[in-house]
Amino acid sequence: KILMSSCSVSEAMTDPIQEYLDNSCDKNAGDENVSPVLLPPRIGHPSLWRQEPSHSFSDWKIILVTDEDDVATSSIQDTSIDCKEFREPIISNDDEIINYDSSTIDASITTFHVHRCILAHVSSYFHSQFSQHLDTMEKTTSTSTIRLQRNAVQAFPVFLDYLYSSHIGRTSFSRENAVALRHLAMYFGVDVLLKDITGLILADLNRPESRVIFQEEANVFNDEKLLEALKTYKVHQNILLPLAETTYDSLAEDVERYLTEDYDPVIKSWLYISRYMDSDHDAFFAARNAEKFPDIFVGGAGVEKANGHYKLVGTRDDVGYYSNGVCMVFREAPHENQTLHTWSFDFNYGKSGTTIYYCRSDSDQPPTTGWEEEDEDLYAPPPTCIIPLKSKTSYAHLEIAV
Repeated sequence: KILMSSCSVSEAMTDPIQEYLDNSCDKNAGDENVSPVLLPPRIGHPSLWRQEPSHSFSDWKIILVTDEDDVATSSIQDTSIDCKEFREPIISNDDEIINYDSSTIDASITTFHVHRCILAHVSSYFHSQFSQHLDTMEKTTSTSTIRLQRNAVQAFPVFLDYLYSSHIGRTSFSRENAVALRHLAMYFGVDVLLKDITGLILADLNRPESRVIFQEEANVFNDEKLLEALKTYKVHQNILLPLAETTYDSLAEDVERYLTEDYDPVIKSWLYISRYMDSDHDAFFAARNAEKFPDIFVGGAGVEKANGHYKLVGTRDDVGYYSNGVCMVFREAPHENQTLHTWSFDFNYGKSGTTIYYCRSDSDQPPTTGWEEEDEDLYAPPPTCIIPLKSKTSYAHLEIAV
Protein backbone atom coordinates (compact mmCIF):
# COMPACT_ATOMS: atom_id res chain seq x y z
CA LYS A 1 0.00 0.00 0.00
CA ILE A 2 1.46 3.33 -1.07
CA LEU A 3 0.26 6.40 0.79
CA MET A 4 0.08 9.70 -1.06
CA SER A 5 1.00 12.93 0.69
CA SER A 6 -1.06 16.08 0.54
CA CYS A 7 -0.71 19.60 1.94
CA SER A 8 -3.35 19.85 4.63
CA VAL A 9 -3.50 20.12 8.40
CA SER A 10 -5.19 17.47 10.50
CA GLU A 11 -8.15 18.52 12.62
CA ALA A 12 -6.08 18.29 15.81
CA MET A 13 -3.43 20.72 14.52
CA THR A 14 -3.50 24.50 14.18
CA ASP A 15 -1.59 26.11 11.33
CA PRO A 16 0.42 29.09 12.70
CA ILE A 17 0.01 30.86 9.36
CA GLN A 18 -3.70 31.25 10.10
CA GLU A 19 -2.82 33.28 13.21
CA TYR A 20 -0.44 35.36 11.10
CA LEU A 21 -3.18 36.08 8.58
CA ASP A 22 -5.71 36.87 11.31
CA ASN A 23 -3.32 39.32 13.04
CA SER A 24 -1.63 40.82 9.98
CA CYS A 25 -3.57 44.08 10.37
CA ASP A 26 -3.10 44.33 14.13
CA LYS A 27 -0.65 47.15 14.85
CA ASN A 28 -0.41 46.08 18.49
CA ALA A 29 1.36 42.95 17.27
CA GLY A 30 4.45 45.09 16.75
CA ASP A 31 4.83 45.84 20.46
CA GLU A 32 6.90 42.70 21.07
CA ASN A 33 10.05 41.28 19.56
CA VAL A 34 8.66 39.28 16.65
CA SER A 35 11.52 36.83 16.19
CA PRO A 36 10.21 33.26 16.34
CA VAL A 37 9.93 31.63 19.75
CA LEU A 38 10.98 28.03 19.22
CA LEU A 39 9.68 25.36 21.55
CA PRO A 40 12.10 24.01 24.20
CA PRO A 41 14.53 21.58 22.53
CA ARG A 42 14.20 17.85 23.03
CA ILE A 43 17.57 16.09 23.05
CA GLY A 44 15.85 12.72 22.63
CA HIS A 45 17.80 10.01 20.78
CA PRO A 46 19.84 11.98 18.24
CA SER A 47 21.61 9.23 16.31
CA LEU A 48 19.49 6.09 16.56
CA TRP A 49 17.92 6.11 13.10
CA ARG A 50 21.36 6.57 11.52
CA GLN A 51 22.84 3.54 13.20
CA GLU A 52 22.86 -0.01 11.90
CA PRO A 53 19.35 -1.45 12.43
CA SER A 54 20.74 -4.38 14.41
CA HIS A 55 22.62 -2.00 16.72
CA SER A 56 19.75 0.44 17.26
CA PHE A 57 17.05 -2.27 17.56
CA SER A 58 15.01 -0.70 14.78
CA ASP A 59 11.52 -2.20 14.62
CA TRP A 60 10.06 -0.45 11.54
CA LYS A 61 11.14 0.51 8.05
CA ILE A 62 9.99 3.47 5.95
CA ILE A 63 10.41 3.37 2.16
CA LEU A 64 9.89 6.64 0.30
CA VAL A 65 9.09 6.75 -3.39
CA THR A 66 8.46 9.58 -5.83
CA ASP A 67 6.49 9.80 -9.05
CA GLU A 68 9.64 8.82 -10.95
CA ASP A 69 9.91 5.51 -9.09
CA ASP A 70 8.23 2.42 -10.51
CA VAL A 71 6.73 0.90 -7.39
CA ALA A 72 5.12 -1.96 -9.31
CA THR A 73 8.49 -3.54 -10.03
CA SER A 74 11.58 -4.41 -8.09
CA SER A 75 13.18 -1.09 -9.00
CA ILE A 76 12.76 0.09 -5.39
CA GLN A 77 16.07 -0.80 -3.85
CA ASP A 78 16.89 -0.88 -0.19
CA THR A 79 19.39 1.97 -0.04
CA SER A 80 19.68 1.58 3.69
CA ILE A 81 21.77 3.92 5.74
CA ASP A 82 25.37 3.10 6.45
CA CYS A 83 26.04 4.68 9.83
CA LYS A 84 29.67 5.20 8.83
CA GLU A 85 28.54 7.86 6.34
CA PHE A 86 27.40 10.13 9.15
CA ARG A 87 29.44 12.16 11.56
CA GLU A 88 28.22 11.64 15.08
CA PRO A 89 27.44 14.61 17.35
CA ILE A 90 30.34 15.77 19.48
CA ILE A 91 29.52 15.32 23.16
CA SER A 92 30.96 17.61 25.82
CA ASN A 93 31.82 16.58 29.36
CA ASP A 94 28.37 17.77 30.43
CA ASP A 95 26.74 15.41 27.91
CA GLU A 96 25.46 18.37 25.89
CA ILE A 97 25.57 18.19 22.11
CA ILE A 98 27.76 21.10 21.06
CA ASN A 99 28.27 20.43 17.35
CA TYR A 100 26.69 18.44 14.55
CA ASP A 101 27.54 18.21 10.90
CA SER A 102 24.64 17.16 8.68
CA SER A 103 26.48 17.86 5.43
CA THR A 104 27.06 14.14 4.86
CA ILE A 105 23.35 13.31 4.63
CA ASP A 106 22.68 11.55 1.33
CA ALA A 107 19.48 12.98 -0.17
CA SER A 108 19.11 9.88 -2.37
CA ILE A 109 18.46 7.61 0.61
CA THR A 110 14.93 6.29 0.37
CA THR A 111 14.84 3.60 3.07
CA PHE A 112 14.96 4.46 6.75
CA HIS A 113 15.15 2.09 9.73
CA VAL A 114 13.22 3.76 12.53
CA HIS A 115 11.66 3.10 15.92
CA ARG A 116 7.93 3.00 16.48
CA CYS A 117 7.93 4.31 20.04
CA ILE A 118 9.82 7.48 19.03
CA LEU A 119 7.75 8.22 15.93
CA ALA A 120 4.44 7.50 17.63
CA HIS A 121 5.33 9.87 20.47
CA VAL A 122 5.54 12.97 18.23
CA SER A 123 3.56 12.07 15.08
CA SER A 124 -0.21 11.57 15.09
CA TYR A 125 0.11 9.82 11.72
CA PHE A 126 2.46 7.13 13.03
CA HIS A 127 0.65 6.91 16.35
CA SER A 128 -2.54 6.06 14.48
CA GLN A 129 -0.79 3.60 12.17
CA PHE A 130 1.01 1.74 14.95
CA SER A 131 -2.14 1.61 17.10
CA GLN A 132 -4.18 -0.29 14.52
CA HIS A 133 -4.97 -3.89 15.42
CA LEU A 134 -5.74 -5.02 11.86
CA ASP A 135 -3.46 -7.47 10.07
CA THR A 136 -2.40 -5.06 7.35
CA MET A 137 0.46 -5.52 4.93
CA GLU A 138 2.36 -2.76 6.72
CA LYS A 139 2.05 -4.52 10.06
CA THR A 140 3.03 -7.89 8.61
CA THR A 141 6.19 -6.52 7.00
CA SER A 142 6.83 -3.74 9.56
CA THR A 143 7.20 -1.40 6.59
CA SER A 144 5.50 1.78 5.43
CA THR A 145 5.84 2.69 1.75
CA ILE A 146 4.95 6.33 1.17
CA ARG A 147 4.91 8.41 -1.99
CA LEU A 148 6.19 11.99 -1.55
CA GLN A 149 7.29 14.90 -3.69
CA ARG A 150 10.99 14.66 -4.49
CA ASN A 151 11.73 17.80 -2.45
CA ALA A 152 10.01 16.20 0.54
CA VAL A 153 12.08 13.03 0.12
CA GLN A 154 15.25 15.13 0.16
CA ALA A 155 14.13 16.84 3.38
CA PHE A 156 13.09 13.60 5.07
CA PRO A 157 16.44 12.97 6.86
CA VAL A 158 16.14 16.40 8.51
CA PHE A 159 12.52 15.57 9.37
CA LEU A 160 13.63 12.36 11.11
CA ASP A 161 16.43 14.21 12.90
CA TYR A 162 13.81 16.55 14.32
CA LEU A 163 11.52 13.72 15.43
CA TYR A 164 14.38 12.06 17.28
CA SER A 165 15.78 15.32 18.67
CA SER A 166 14.48 18.79 17.85
CA HIS A 167 17.83 20.15 19.04
CA ILE A 168 19.65 18.26 16.27
CA GLY A 169 16.96 18.76 13.65
CA ARG A 170 17.11 22.55 13.90
CA THR A 171 20.81 22.55 13.03
CA SER A 172 19.81 21.49 9.49
CA PHE A 173 16.90 23.91 8.98
CA SER A 174 17.34 26.06 5.88
CA ARG A 175 15.30 28.24 3.55
CA GLU A 176 15.62 25.55 0.90
CA ASN A 177 14.06 22.77 3.00
CA ALA A 178 11.70 24.84 5.18
CA VAL A 179 8.55 24.51 3.08
CA ALA A 180 9.19 20.79 2.53
CA LEU A 181 9.52 20.35 6.31
CA ARG A 182 6.29 22.29 6.81
CA HIS A 183 4.63 19.94 4.32
CA LEU A 184 5.99 16.86 6.13
CA ALA A 185 4.88 18.25 9.50
CA MET A 186 1.31 18.68 8.24
CA TYR A 187 1.17 15.32 6.49
CA PHE A 188 2.58 13.31 9.38
CA GLY A 189 0.82 15.33 12.08
CA VAL A 190 3.86 16.74 13.92
CA ASP A 191 2.45 19.81 15.61
CA VAL A 192 5.71 20.92 17.28
CA LEU A 193 7.59 20.91 13.97
CA LEU A 194 4.76 22.76 12.22
CA LYS A 195 4.96 25.54 14.81
CA ASP A 196 8.76 25.71 14.74
CA ILE A 197 9.31 25.74 10.98
CA THR A 198 6.32 27.98 10.19
CA GLY A 199 7.52 30.49 12.77
CA LEU A 200 10.89 30.63 11.02
CA ILE A 201 9.29 31.00 7.59
CA LEU A 202 7.11 33.91 8.75
CA ALA A 203 10.04 35.58 10.51
CA ASP A 204 12.11 35.27 7.33
CA LEU A 205 9.58 36.90 4.99
CA ASN A 206 11.48 40.19 5.40
CA ARG A 207 14.26 38.81 3.19
CA PRO A 208 13.52 39.13 -0.56
CA GLU A 209 15.57 36.04 -1.47
CA SER A 210 13.61 33.98 1.05
CA ARG A 211 10.26 35.04 -0.40
CA VAL A 212 11.35 33.82 -3.84
CA ILE A 213 12.30 30.41 -2.46
CA PHE A 214 9.14 30.09 -0.37
CA GLN A 215 6.98 31.05 -3.36
CA GLU A 216 8.53 28.36 -5.56
CA GLU A 217 8.31 25.68 -2.88
CA ALA A 218 4.76 26.61 -1.89
CA ASN A 219 3.72 26.10 -5.51
CA VAL A 220 5.42 22.70 -5.56
CA PHE A 221 3.50 21.55 -2.48
CA ASN A 222 0.31 23.47 -3.28
CA ASP A 223 0.56 25.17 0.12
CA GLU A 224 -2.35 27.60 -0.23
CA LYS A 225 -1.97 29.08 3.26
CA LEU A 226 1.66 29.98 2.68
CA LEU A 227 0.87 31.44 -0.73
CA GLU A 228 -1.83 33.56 0.90
CA ALA A 229 0.62 34.70 3.59
CA LEU A 230 3.13 35.75 0.91
CA LYS A 231 0.47 37.83 -0.85
CA THR A 232 -0.64 39.39 2.44
CA TYR A 233 2.94 40.26 3.33
CA LYS A 234 3.49 42.01 -0.02
CA VAL A 235 0.28 44.04 0.33
CA HIS A 236 1.19 45.27 3.80
CA GLN A 237 4.75 46.06 2.79
CA ASN A 238 3.49 48.32 -0.02
CA ILE A 239 0.96 50.02 2.26
CA LEU A 240 3.61 50.69 4.89
CA LEU A 241 6.18 52.34 2.61
CA PRO A 242 4.74 55.91 3.00
CA LEU A 243 4.30 55.40 6.76
CA ALA A 244 7.88 54.13 7.02
CA GLU A 245 9.31 57.26 5.41
CA THR A 246 7.34 59.52 7.78
CA THR A 247 8.36 57.51 10.85
CA TYR A 248 12.03 57.40 9.87
CA ASP A 249 12.05 61.17 9.30
CA SER A 250 10.55 61.72 12.77
CA LEU A 251 13.20 59.53 14.37
CA ALA A 252 16.04 61.18 12.47
CA GLU A 253 15.01 64.66 13.65
CA ASP A 254 15.64 63.87 17.32
CA VAL A 255 16.51 60.22 17.88
CA GLU A 256 17.90 60.87 21.37
CA ARG A 257 14.48 62.07 22.52
CA TYR A 258 12.84 58.81 21.46
CA LEU A 259 15.55 56.75 23.13
CA THR A 260 15.71 58.59 26.46
CA GLU A 261 12.08 59.69 26.88
CA ASP A 262 8.73 57.99 26.51
CA TYR A 263 7.34 58.53 23.00
CA ASP A 264 5.50 55.26 22.58
CA PRO A 265 3.39 56.13 19.48
CA VAL A 266 6.46 56.65 17.30
CA ILE A 267 8.32 53.65 18.72
CA LYS A 268 5.23 51.43 18.30
CA SER A 269 4.86 52.60 14.72
CA TRP A 270 8.53 51.84 14.05
CA LEU A 271 8.22 48.34 15.59
CA TYR A 272 5.17 47.58 13.46
CA ILE A 273 6.96 48.75 10.30
CA SER A 274 10.07 46.73 11.12
CA ARG A 275 8.01 43.53 10.92
CA TYR A 276 7.74 44.08 7.17
CA MET A 277 10.75 46.24 6.28
CA ASP A 278 13.77 44.91 8.21
CA SER A 279 15.79 42.52 6.04
CA ASP A 280 18.79 42.23 8.41
CA HIS A 281 17.30 39.43 10.51
CA ASP A 282 18.17 35.84 9.59
CA ALA A 283 15.79 33.50 11.40
CA PHE A 284 17.40 30.34 10.03
CA PHE A 285 20.88 31.32 11.19
CA ALA A 286 19.39 31.97 14.63
CA ALA A 287 17.69 28.56 14.70
CA ARG A 288 20.86 26.71 13.66
CA ASN A 289 23.17 28.59 16.05
CA ALA A 290 21.06 29.02 19.20
CA GLU A 291 23.53 26.97 21.28
CA LYS A 292 26.64 28.63 19.86
CA PHE A 293 25.30 32.16 20.33
CA PRO A 294 22.83 32.09 23.25
CA ASP A 295 20.44 34.95 23.97
CA ILE A 296 21.68 37.58 26.40
CA PHE A 297 20.19 39.57 29.27
CA VAL A 298 21.30 43.21 29.59
CA GLY A 299 20.87 45.37 32.67
CA GLY A 300 22.18 48.60 34.19
CA ALA A 301 22.22 50.70 30.99
CA GLY A 302 21.28 54.35 31.37
CA VAL A 303 19.04 54.09 28.29
CA GLU A 304 16.17 51.96 29.59
CA LYS A 305 15.26 50.75 26.09
CA ALA A 306 18.72 49.18 25.85
CA ASN A 307 18.04 46.83 28.78
CA GLY A 308 16.20 43.52 28.71
CA HIS A 309 16.24 40.18 26.94
CA TYR A 310 18.09 40.16 23.60
CA LYS A 311 17.27 37.33 21.22
CA LEU A 312 19.61 35.96 18.59
CA VAL A 313 18.03 37.14 15.31
CA GLY A 314 20.83 36.84 12.73
CA THR A 315 24.51 37.37 12.07
CA ARG A 316 26.98 40.17 11.51
CA ASP A 317 30.71 39.57 11.04
CA ASP A 318 30.04 35.78 11.30
CA VAL A 319 28.91 36.02 14.92
CA GLY A 320 25.56 36.56 16.62
CA TYR A 321 23.35 39.58 15.96
CA TYR A 322 20.89 40.28 18.78
CA SER A 323 17.76 42.37 19.27
CA ASN A 324 15.47 43.22 22.18
CA GLY A 325 12.89 44.63 19.78
CA VAL A 326 14.24 48.20 19.85
CA CYS A 327 18.04 48.02 20.11
CA MET A 328 20.52 45.72 18.38
CA VAL A 329 23.81 44.26 19.61
CA PHE A 330 26.34 43.17 17.00
CA ARG A 331 30.05 43.01 16.14
CA GLU A 332 31.70 44.85 13.26
CA ALA A 333 35.02 44.17 11.57
CA PRO A 334 37.91 46.47 12.54
CA HIS A 335 37.79 49.91 10.99
CA GLU A 336 40.78 51.54 9.31
CA ASN A 337 43.79 51.89 11.63
CA GLN A 338 42.15 49.60 14.21
CA THR A 339 43.11 46.07 15.17
CA LEU A 340 40.15 45.04 17.34
CA HIS A 341 36.55 44.41 16.35
CA THR A 342 33.87 46.72 17.73
CA TRP A 343 30.76 45.51 19.54
CA SER A 344 27.90 48.03 19.46
CA PHE A 345 24.50 48.71 20.96
CA ASP A 346 22.63 50.42 18.12
CA PHE A 347 19.18 51.81 17.47
CA ASN A 348 18.66 51.36 13.72
CA TYR A 349 15.87 52.82 11.64
CA GLY A 350 15.63 52.80 7.85
CA LYS A 351 19.11 53.29 6.41
CA SER A 352 20.25 55.24 9.47
CA GLY A 353 21.26 54.28 12.96
CA THR A 354 22.57 55.61 16.24
CA THR A 355 25.26 53.93 18.33
CA ILE A 356 24.49 54.09 22.04
CA TYR A 357 27.29 51.98 23.58
CA TYR A 358 30.41 50.34 22.16
CA CYS A 359 33.25 48.05 23.24
CA ARG A 360 36.46 47.01 21.49
CA SER A 361 36.77 43.23 21.58
CA ASP A 362 37.44 40.24 19.30
CA SER A 363 35.25 37.97 21.43
CA ASP A 364 32.63 35.86 19.63
CA GLN A 365 30.20 36.72 22.45
CA PRO A 366 29.03 40.18 23.59
CA PRO A 367 31.61 41.34 26.18
CA THR A 368 30.38 41.42 29.78
CA THR A 369 32.52 44.44 30.71
CA GLY A 370 34.38 47.33 29.11
CA TRP A 371 31.42 49.15 27.52
CA GLU A 372 31.53 52.91 26.93
CA GLU A 373 28.87 55.49 26.09
CA GLU A 374 28.84 57.11 22.69
CA ASP A 375 27.56 60.27 24.43
CA GLU A 376 28.15 60.39 28.20
CA ASP A 377 25.67 63.23 28.76
CA LEU A 378 22.80 61.37 27.06
CA TYR A 379 23.42 57.66 27.59
CA ALA A 380 25.39 57.17 30.85
CA PRO A 381 25.90 54.75 32.45
CA PRO A 382 26.82 51.90 30.05
CA PRO A 383 25.50 48.37 30.67
CA THR A 384 26.81 46.84 33.88
CA CYS A 385 25.29 43.39 33.49
CA ILE A 386 25.40 41.21 30.35
CA ILE A 387 24.59 37.55 30.97
CA PRO A 388 24.33 34.73 28.40
CA LEU A 389 20.97 32.98 28.69
CA LYS A 390 21.68 29.28 28.40
CA SER A 391 18.74 26.93 27.93
CA LYS A 392 18.94 25.89 31.60
CA THR A 393 18.87 29.48 32.89
CA SER A 394 15.77 31.07 34.39
CA TYR A 395 15.24 34.51 32.86
CA ALA A 396 12.86 35.52 35.67
CA HIS A 397 15.54 34.71 38.24
CA LEU A 398 18.06 36.89 36.39
CA GLU A 399 15.70 39.86 36.43
CA ILE A 400 15.36 39.58 40.20
CA ALA A 401 19.09 39.10 40.70
CA VAL A 402 19.95 42.15 38.63
